[in-house]
Order: sequence, then C-alpha cells, then structure tokens
Amino acid sequence: MRNTRTLDKWINRYHAEGFHGLCDRSSKPISCPHKTPTEIENLILDLNQRKGWQAHKIHSHLGIRFKNIERPSQTTIHNILDRAGRTNQYNRRQKHQHPGKPAFHPLYPNQFWTMDYKGQFKTRDGIYCYPLTVRCDFSSMILCADGHYGPRTEDAMRSLTRVFREYGLPEVIVSDNGGPFASSGINGITHLNVWWTELGIKHLRIEPASPGQNPRHERMHREMKRLCTRPPELNLNAQNRRLRDFVHDYNEELGSPDNEDVPPVELYEKSDRIFPELIKLPEYPSHWETRLVSSNGGFRWDSKRVPVTMCLENKLLGLEEIDDNLFKVFFYDRFIGFFDANYSRIEDEPSRFFRQHVNRVP
Repeated sequence: MRNTRTLDKWINRYHAEGFHGLCDRSSKPISCPHKTPTEIENLILDLNQRKGWQAHKIHSHLGIRFKNIERPSQTTIHNILDRAGRTNQYNRRQKHQHPGKPAFHPLYPNQFWTMDYKGQFKTRDGIYCYPLTVRCDFSSMILCADGHYGPRTEDAMRSLTRVFREYGLPEVIVSDNGGPFASSGINGITHLNVWWTELGIKHLRIEPASPGQNPRHERMHREMKRLCTRPPELNLNAQNRRLRDFVHDYNEELGSPDNEDVPPVELYEKSDRIFPELIKLPEYPSHWETRLVSSNGGFRWDSKRVPVTMCLENKLLGLEEIDDNLFKVFFYDRFIGFFDANYSRIEDEPSRFFRQHVNRVP
C-alpha cells in the first residue's frame, strides 16, 4: 500500500508540473509549534549584547526576572546565540603530528634498542606488576626485564641508569607512544626522552596503536607472558627473580630469532659509548638565539611568555631564525618545533600559525 501511495504521488506531480515535479523538495516543516517565540529570542540577544552573558547566565537571569514566561533551556539559548554568531569560539588544542612509521634496520649491536612496558598483570598478592623490557634489536639480547609497580618515570630511569652503566649507551631507542616514553604534547616530549636527548640518544616512536611495527619485541613479550605469568608469582620480588631467570635462558640458553644455533649473548657487544655521570650542557651556534625555560614551563620573548613544556624546565633551548620572526627551536640536536614571534607560540609546522589565526573569532 505504501509503495502505491508513493507511486501515485510522483505520477500526480509529473502530470501537474512535468519533469520539474520530480525534483526533491525540502522536508522542512511549514510551522514549528515548539519554536522559541521571536520576542524571547530578541530578549536573549539583547541580554547578550548589553551584558555579554552566555547561555548559562542568560538562563539563570530569565528564571529570576521573567517568571511569567516559559524559559528556554540552556541548549536552546546557546543555539540561538550560535545562529547569531554570538557564542565564544575556543581554539581546540592542536594535536601535534606523529612523525610516522620509523624505519630501523640494525647493522650492528647498540644501534637500535627497543623498549616497552609489557602489559600489566597482578601477582598473587593482588598488586599489579609492570615489566619494563629493553632489548638490542641487532642481537635480540634482553638487556633489562624489571618488574615495576607502574609505568613511572622515576622507576624507568633507575632501571635504565643501571643498564646504561653496564652496557653503555645506544644510538637510538625505539618505543611506543605511551608514558613515560612519550606524551601527547609538542614533539612527544617527556622527562624520560629529554634525559635521553641529554645523553645523546635519539628517540624513535612507532605509530600509535601499531605494535606490529616492533614485531620482534612483541614476540619476546608473548614468550615472556607464557613463561613468567602463568601463573604469576606471590609478589613483585619473586616475580622479578622469575623474570631474571627468563632473561638468562633467553639470552644464553636459546638461539636468537635470526640464528637458532647462536644465542643472543654471543652476538652482542657492549657499547663503546660510556654512560656519563655528568651531563654536558648544549652548545648552539653563536648566531642563534638562546632561551632558558623557566620553572613555569615557558620562556620570555619581548616581555611575553611563550609556553613550551614543564619537561624542559631549566633547560637551554636554541632558536635558529629561518625567516622574519620565524625560528626553529632545538634542544641539543633535537628539533622541538617552529616558533613564530608574532604569535608567541610553538607549533610543529608553520602553517598552523596562519590557520589558527584565521579561525580565531574576535
């Protein structure tokens, strides 16, 4: 029956109007019984213009001063202001772009170390254990498998300090985008990778939600889970002893993934880059501007504060001018972003300054 009515409708339109009658027509209703009266809309716009109030305060004022009218909801008042272009527009925080899939093909030991926190699990006392794992990607040797109470920067730095002192420093560390290795802030900066930069270690990040870009580390985690967590130990100390046993067997008793007849320990050599007990301050070219990041996470430029990140507190930045009032910002040799003195802001690409300026509503 419904199809017959629809067919009759189109036939009648065609007979009455020809081919023009077959065009789509607006389904907008002729009238809207629940539409806010024009007088109340004008009152809302007048209050906004005179007082500068937004939806929340206008809604409150109408309830107090105009008890004899049916007060629109806050959402309706906001929509009325929005249609008139009267709402406050806030620039969304710009997410900084990920550098993309890293390409790392090790040619010798300590060229690339991969690092991750294996998924947490509970020991039998009900406390979560977070194993931090570090391995040399060339030899597949596990350099660290320490169970922590959480993925905290302090615990990671303590374990890594021991590893750096024992094995030396790698050229590059590859990690995912989770804490404490990276953040959602500018350039993924965290206290941990700032420390790596001071040590002369470059940091590569796989793409978000892409563990397959670090497959050999994930396969090692799968083996660790099978042998060390089913069932887990009584507490963290006992779990760490079990993790150390797993590392010993993996490194010395079994062949490496690339050569079943040679264990990882025979393919690995310690790095000739010794862990420095004192950090050397950065040196920038003499024609660069330099700025010290203060305790509030920013630096001063022409009496204006330029926000950077608290992770660089008390660190010296180098600014290389590449155009009028446009600078590249570096920490040691690590590129942080572009700084435009006209906007007193750092972004990961220059086009973002212009785009945000255009979208800003006065």
